[in-house]
Amino acid sequence: MPAHLQPHTPVNPEKKKAPPPFFSPFGGRRPSGQSIAVGLIGTVLFHLLFVLGIPRSLLQLDLEEMERVNEPIDILLEEPPEEEPEPRFVETNQEAPDNEPDEADTFSARNQQAAQEEMPEELSPDHTPATEGEDHEAAKPIAGELNPPITAVPAQESPASPEMVDPSNPARKDPLPGFEEDEPVDDEGAGSSIAEASENPSPVDEQILGEETDSDDDRPPVFTAPVVPNRASPAPRPRLPRATPGPIRNQPLGVSQVGRIAVDAKFSEFGDYLERMIEAVSQRWNAMVASRSYGETSVRVVLEFKITRDGTIEDLVVVDSTAKALGILLARSAIEQGQPYGVWPKEMVDVLGESQTITFAFYYW
Repeated sequence: MPAHLQPHTPVNPEKKKAPPPFFSPFGGRRPSGQSIAVGLIGTVLFHLLFVLGIPRSLLQLDLEEMERVNEPIDILLEEPPEEEPEPRFVETNQEAPDNEPDEADTFSARNQQAAQEEMPEELSPDHTPATEGEDHEAAKPIAGELNPPITAVPAQESPASPEMVDPSNPARKDPLPGFEEDEPVDDEGAGSSIAEASENPSPVDEQILGEETDSDDDRPPVFTAPVVPNRASPAPRPRLPRATPGPIRNQPLGVSQVGRIAVDAKFSEFGDYLERMIEAVSQRWNAMVASRSYGETSVRVVLEFKITRDGTIEDLVVVDSTAKALGILLARSAIEQGQPYGVWPKEMVDVLGESQTITFAFYYW
């Protein structure tokens, strides 16, 4: 009889066992409940320590500060520091005493401290002397002349020619033969006799009875000069200081020091160089204006140029002008025709470099 076979499901070789519900890298061991509790406790303790370690000042809330949160905020930009003004050249009074100022942003050919002849009513904020003038833009404290004045001799009346008078005790003189008077002779009737010859003939019309002298020489005539009353000679013309002529600055405010008119300035090599250059240009310009009889007044010409270390002029341009073409030409020629103005000393080159920009203002006044 046939044998009975037990039914069974064929095993699929590709089917694998499912992994356990919990996989552990430590060999598949399930974490115990004790481990989980320790982890939770450690986490809580760590956060408590972190909170307790924070400074209390950070946890305290200031209500006033919270109210100021919504207030507007003003942002103020810091102003840049003030730059020191560049030193500028000023003309000074050559007759003022040499006295170096404590502080000054100006330089010149000599040291000076600001002063004026009379005490002003108000003091100037820029510490400049009070001056009276017609031009408000000019910076000259004084005006003078570059050539020394020639003392004018007062005119005097020519003395009258002396009068010749006879001496009080003249010498005896007889007329020459032929000029004596004939003496009439009454006893012999009409006619006359010849006068006796004189012992002292002289070229006179009449006989002068005086003292007889042993010498044949005549005494010289005596002259008397007229008496001229003493007259007061006129006062000499006031001497102007040596300075370039030009309009004076008009400023009623002044400084507290009284003395010869002066401005604050410190000596520098460049200041001495500029003063000599200004004098040369001023003399040339005034001579050119006088030779051409340039009659335009109340106008000015402002020129700017560079002067190099060898004294030559470069890049001369007209900055401003209210004068006509001839006035501009005279100003340009006065500068250009005088170059070169001299080589700079080493001290100037060390401070200024190879060149320096200069501005000249010419006033026709």
